[in-house]
Amino acid sequence: FNWPSWLHSGNNSRNELRDMTGAELGRWLSKTISWYTKGGFDAQHRSPYHYVWKHFEVFNEPHHAMEHWPCATDCGRGSYCAACAREYARIFDGVAAVLRSDHPELQLHGLSDDWRSTMDRSHTWSSEFFSRHNHGPDAKPPEYASYHFYAFLPQGRALDMSRFNVSFVFAQATGFARQARAIRAQLDSADWGGRSTKLNFDEVG
Repeated sequence: FNWPSWLHSGNNSRNELRDMTGAELGRWLSKTISWYTKGGFDAQHRSPYHYVWKHFEVFNEPHHAMEHWPCATDCGRGSYCAACAREYARIFDGVAAVLRSDHPELQLHGLSDDWRSTMDRSHTWSSEFFSRHNHGPDAKPPEYASYHFYAFLPQGRALDMSRFNVSFVFAQATGFARQARAIRAQLDSADWGGRSTKLNFDEVG
């Protein structure tokens, strides 16, 4: 994540956020968004930018960052455990509250997960995130749950297009489509977000 190290404890970006409610990070993100969409964020800090942003992912593949943060159970596996997923849910609430107040035009995306990690833990990760129990009483769910898919070669195998079997990639795409249907079914039955939350696949390759 390309935010300042001072947002983390000990001024070290490999540590957890110093404000694990997400509010401080939300304020920094809000100013960054204003810099690019509103010509700056106050009278002293002006910019030439007036881009139109309609969507915003709260974290990009958050498990990659949270692998370095000790969760409540000190699982040592990053976001592979339920406690890590609940931690992300709390941070999402804090960030989302600030962004919705300052930038009501934005549609927020949660999870922002990659398919290779999702294969092993999707049901724990998404079920914890879309559980009302893990969010504040006034927290609103994201408009979208976003996912990323990139086909990959077996480990240690160099790409040789003259011998490449495209069926290997299509098999992964089929698995991804199957996983997407399972996630959609899970969202439909969730008690936070549920059917109102749309799926978005915004990184595919």
